[in-house]
Amino acid sequence: MFADDYPQAIAYLEADRLRHLVHLKFLHLYPDVVGGMYAKVGGETAILLDYPTQTASKDASSYPDAQQIYLPVASGEAAARCLIAQIQQSAPAHFAVKFCDPLTRDLFLNTFGLQYARTVISYTISARESLPPPDQSVRVVTELDDAHASLYARNEYPRGDLEHYFADGAQSFSIYEGAELVCSCFAFRNFGHVWEIAGLHTLDHARRKGYARQVVIAALDTLVKTNRVPRYQAESHNTASMQLAESLGLTCCLRFEHFLSPGQDFS
Repeated sequence: MFADDYPQAIAYLEADRLRHLVHLKFLHLYPDVVGGMYAKVGGETAILLDYPTQTASKDASSYPDAQQIYLPVASGEAAARCLIAQIQQSAPAHFAVKFCDPLTRDLFLNTFGLQYARTVISYTISARESLPPPDQSVRVVTELDDAHASLYARNEYPRGDLEHYFADGAQSFSIYEGAELVCSCFAFRNFGHVWEIAGLHTLDHARRKGYARQVVIAALDTLVKTNRVPRYQAESHNTASMQLAESLGLTCCLRFEHFLSPGQDFS
């Protein structure tokens, strides 16, 4: 992992932490698994993170044919070509690459003939004043119980990952109808002061009541009041989730594009 160059790599990523929030997230969550390379190429910076696809459950389920995931960062064309050469030397037959900038993406596409998989959009908020007040019906839950674990599993969050997040201070924001948990999301630490709002799900019979909006508002309110930076993400095809984010005054801070080496299926 980076050898003696780790501090320089982290300093570069932290200098634009919202652009590189996925890289920093994986370094925080999986420090013993994620590999890394750092290089200076004619004044440009090249960083490459990689990890086995099975490291993250979402990657494993979405890209079952891929053996390795790559997260490249390049400040210019020479740096991007350095990363391409590194992957050409070491990549398995099937792999996925996730891009945070178009220059690096386009050079990789031309070299590897990658196929598009998906785009994930991250949102954040800078002005707390734009948030509506949280609804008092939303409960904040600091322990992971079976009801919450079952609800989040519907969004492909396995129990083991959830236990790790809650051991690191995650909180649920939940609405009940009587004794039944019907809607919830949770906030967990990505890295440092950046916390992700995730797992949002409403049971079918409780939809169209505004519950999803209420729990997200409560999560945002809690994070902002405690000086944490919220991250809310939505897939580019999920227009309802994107509209919810934008209606709450959130702004896009990252478009993270996923591609696969040729000949793979994905969900």
